[in-house]
Amino acid sequence: MKKRKLNSKIIWLIKPSLSVLLIPFIFALLIETAKCATNIFLNIKITLPFTVGFLIYIPFHYHGSNNGYLYVLAHELTHAIAAILNGIKIKKISVKKTSGYVTLSRDNTFISLAPYFIPFYAVIISSIYFIAGGFTDLSKYRIIFVALIGFFTSFHIINAAEITFFGPLQSDLKKAGGRIFSFVIIIFLNCLAIIIIFKTLFPDLIPLKETFQRILINSNNIIEFIFSSLNRLRLWIAA
Repeated sequence: MKKRKLNSKIIWLIKPSLSVLLIPFIFALLIETAKCATNIFLNIKITLPFTVGFLIYIPFHYHGSNNGYLYVLAHELTHAIAAILNGIKIKKISVKKTSGYVTLSRDNTFISLAPYFIPFYAVIISSIYFIAGGFTDLSKYRIIFVALIGFFTSFHIINAAEITFFGPLQSDLKKAGGRIFSFVIIIFLNCLAIIIIFKTLFPDLIPLKETFQRILINSNNIIEFIFSSLNRLRLWIAA
């Protein structure tokens, strides 16, 4: 028991340190994700269905009546699926319009944060399209599927951002390692998810190798800038 408590304390010390170390990489990843998104939305002739679906959700979010229930359902089901993937027993699931919960035999960081970076409905629709497409020709329905993926990608981004950054601190984030660690991991994994969605739908518009090379180069540039600035500050103080 004492060893378990000690390991838990060590992990809680490591997580904030890891968060700080990842900040330069997160900034570089955000920049590159924004560039990818800009490239997607500017190539409107190719990405029109996705763009339309993405934009249509925005007014729906603020005027639709079932948004709360749809998000809570996706949120709790993602917890549940993440638990199943970890071999953890689900005891109970409760879904209401404005709240919900999943009772598990145990928990971990992946399960706690999964709903905040996995676009549940977009993944479901993508899976249906690619799996069913292996058995029958769905090419004439691709526009519809792409528009729906755009719609539910927007659904995920807006709802996840609201609940993570603009609402009260969620118990999931507390369990995962606190506000700072959770924010960093959520931003990091959402950016990766968005880039993967873009690459899957529009492979010619997203050169994956070059994208990650630029992320690493920009991360290094940010780190060099930070150290250079700190060194100049040190010299100024010492003068």
